[in-house]
Amino acid sequence: MNEQEKKSSVIKRQRWTIGSIVEVKVEDYYVYAQITEKKNLAFFDYQATEPLTSFEILESTPIL
Repeated sequence: MNEQEKKSSVIKRQRWTIGSIVEVKVEDYYVYAQITEKKNLAFFDYQATEPLTSFEILESTPIL
């Protein structure tokens, strides 16, 4: 593994911003959650086989 591949494979720490949407790949699906005030994840009742290019569809999707 070269140096560039090592850098790409390292998980970088990111700041959790309240209200941000996160994408999680679960098996063959992508699911989405929003970061809450207590820095928990509130998952949307939505799954897709391809990543979303816009989060607009989540505006009318209920939270599980």
